[in-house]
Amino acid sequence: MVAVAQGFLESWFSVEFIKTQPETVEIFRAMLLTTPPHGLAGSFAAVRDTDLRRTAPLINLPVLIIAGQYDTVTALSHSEALAALLPQAQLKVFPVVHLSNIERPSEFMQWVREFLR
Repeated sequence: MVAVAQGFLESWFSVEFIKTQPETVEIFRAMLLTTPPHGLAGSFAAVRDTDLRRTAPLINLPVLIIAGQYDTVTALSHSEALAALLPQAQLKVFPVVHLSNIERPSEFMQWVREFLR
């Protein structure tokens, strides 16, 4: 599981963040190492199998979509496609991998607050 956890961490955080924020990364490593393998596999299968293309256009409210520019878990192209389906969508792309709320918490909160206003 140690190698699997490392792979996930590298899919979630930039190399720079892993180097400069080891305490934060360690919290996520510990979480991964205590998650049962079948639970981890199930959660990622659920994400893999979720397809919002048919139901997303039914949303007629403002939506904020936050994406990571370098995300390999949820490709930026998927966020762009979802935003294109939603008439009131705003897409904010952060220069991060996957967890913009962790890598850029202040900027993340700024965008969420601005959107909610």
